[in-house]
Amino acid sequence: MAMKMDLSIMLSDLIASKQWTQAEAAAQLSVNPSRISDLVNSKIEKFTIDALFDMLDKLGCQVNWSMQSLHKASKVQPSTDNKI
Repeated sequence: MAMKMDLSIMLSDLIASKQWTQAEAAAQLSVNPSRISDLVNSKIEKFTIDALFDMLDKLGCQVNWSMQSLHKASKVQPSTDNKI
């Protein structure tokens, strides 16, 4: 959720900096105005990360995303707690 929140804040800030109305932002991003309302009202549960990336792309932003290596990401410490 933290990543979605960061992306939604970035989008909201970009829209505000352009001084667009929600209708103007919706037209620029090819979404319904209700989606912009959800965005500026922090209803991030209604968005996928992919949708947020798409909107940022339409605003000319290049999003880079990095992760730990697969080896590090999949390394799970076994539990020694055998309680049921």
